[in-house]
Amino acid sequence: MKKKVFIVLAVVLVAALACGLLAGCADPRTDAFFTNGLMPVANKDGYFGYVDEDGNIAIDCKYAEASPFYGEYALVTYSGEEYFAIDKKGKPAGEIKLSEFDGEACQGTAIIAACDKVTGLWGFFDLNTAAWAVAPRYDEASVCGGVGKVTFSPMPNKTMQGAIDPATGAELVPCEYQGSTYANDSDFLAFYTQTEEGYEVAAVNTAAKTVALEKTACDKVISVAGLLLYRVSAEGADGAGTNTYYIAGIEYSAQQSANGTGSELLVFSGNYLDNVFANVFKVKTVTETGSTISLLAVYGGKATVIAQDLPDNTDITTEDETADVYSFTVPGQEGAQAVTTYFDGVTGAIVTPPTNANGEVDGKFMRADDETDALYFAAETVFYALTSVAEDGSVSAAQTRLADLDDGATVKSVSGGYLVMSNSKTGENGVYDLSGNLVKAFAPGVIGVVMDGYIVEIEEFNYYDALYRLEDGKQLFDFSDELIMLV
Repeated sequence: MKKKVFIVLAVVLVAALACGLLAGCADPRTDAFFTNGLMPVANKDGYFGYVDEDGNIAIDCKYAEASPFYGEYALVTYSGEEYFAIDKKGKPAGEIKLSEFDGEACQGTAIIAACDKVTGLWGFFDLNTAAWAVAPRYDEASVCGGVGKVTFSPMPNKTMQGAIDPATGAELVPCEYQGSTYANDSDFLAFYTQTEEGYEVAAVNTAAKTVALEKTACDKVISVAGLLLYRVSAEGADGAGTNTYYIAGIEYSAQQSANGTGSELLVFSGNYLDNVFANVFKVKTVTETGSTISLLAVYGGKATVIAQDLPDNTDITTEDETADVYSFTVPGQEGAQAVTTYFDGVTGAIVTPPTNANGEVDGKFMRADDETDALYFAAETVFYALTSVAEDGSVSAAQTRLADLDDGATVKSVSGGYLVMSNSKTGENGVYDLSGNLVKAFAPGVIGVVMDGYIVEIEEFNYYDALYRLEDGKQLFDFSDELIMLV
């Protein structure tokens, strides 16, 4: 089943933003709350309507479900069985009826994947025109960034997948593949089919809407957390071979000689740092005197070697699973002290966290939730930036002191370029800028999150309590009274 309800909801959205799961879902010209000036809300009876940016009810709460206004129209239903488009005054638009729809809009557009109620087939529906951008003719359809993934089922228990431009219907990848995998953080949608000789793969860049890989034969396919890795092997006359790996379209070659020496990318279960993430891989190199390992990071359209020629007994450790920070400790030789190096598992950057008076790393690594992949470190009294990521994906790593923390202060999260902090001694709780200046105070126990120029106050797990404008702190809504946003 596809996602029938696509409403921006409390803790669900907070968690999704923190994990980067909503990247590319909505029209980038809108924000997380008001799409084209309106936001879906529910009354306490559970019926949905819309409010404008001044807090006025623009469309009465009378629907069982309601989508955002990604374009000039939104989708609503009275029963949950039939969806139709309405305009910004709540008037029905067009004659098309839908049985369900995928909640994500194609990147940069107001086009969604939807199922026609009459035929039961899927196409792509434009919420700017309340008409089909691509007529329903597929057994399934979904949105992957800026492209549409489509499926035919020519016979029971057999499906064939491909990709199209959801605005025009133009074919990008033929609908002739058995499986697919999508890595939204690398804009890479890959398709594969097993053959007698191995596999055939093809891929599309979901942001550029271009073919990233024409049909290619390979002998191995592995999907790791959305990243398709495939291998093309070539064996020479002398028994030597070359394994060329492609990870989300990034090429890496490993050479092996006839006697088994050489390098190999380790991609089987458990070798990419406890399956926590897929951006860093191990490379094992075997020589006549022994073996060593290297770490290969895949990020921002390039593959970077983080470390190489490490002893095979190097201890690779998860320092912070939530922030994807890891370390490798090289044992000391002949009485020398072991050396530990920290690296950012998302970007592959080597980082230098601050240490306390005893030379220990004492604090918490934190990932920003604003999709910049920046990494921070909260020590007892100081807050640091460890990395910054430019728009082109380039990463710079430098320990930068951002804010001095008051005694008892704890940084809860980095949200929208701001700090969410509480103080156990003073009871203060609020949103601060990266220099530690208070922007908005909250009562004890209240959670504050910054999103797209707004501050969200969440007092109870199930709904927003209030919404403030970040630039002036003005309260726009108090959802604890009549209007709520249920999970």
